[in-house]
Amino acid sequence: MHRGFTLVELLVVIAIMGIITAIAIPQYVSYRKRAIDAVVRADLKYAATAQEDVFSQRSRYAQSVEELALGGYRRSDNVDLHVEGSQASFTITAQALAGCAEGSGVWTFSSQDGVIRGEACR
Repeated sequence: MHRGFTLVELLVVIAIMGIITAIAIPQYVSYRKRAIDAVVRADLKYAATAQEDVFSQRSRYAQSVEELALGGYRRSDNVDLHVEGSQASFTITAQALAGCAEGSGVWTFSSQDGVIRGEACR
């Protein structure tokens, strides 16, 4: 007596695995993109807080990421941050180092309105 799976049983299992994979992979990609955007936006918030610390110490806003370290800012891995500061205001722009390839859009924080603006890549 031979024991084993028939060809039909194997084909059914492979078809079910294909359907599950077709559903799971796009969901995983979506979760990953949202997680990357969350890290970028969190870095933006921390950088804005560090800007206020720098302002309290120097009476002007930091003009570079290196100056933000004076306010306690530590950049997350894989986040690209640009700072434009002056005597009265600042703007910070952030995105993942891989850019849209990793799913992160460009996010901007302006001290004028205190709101994070931007969009995730689609």
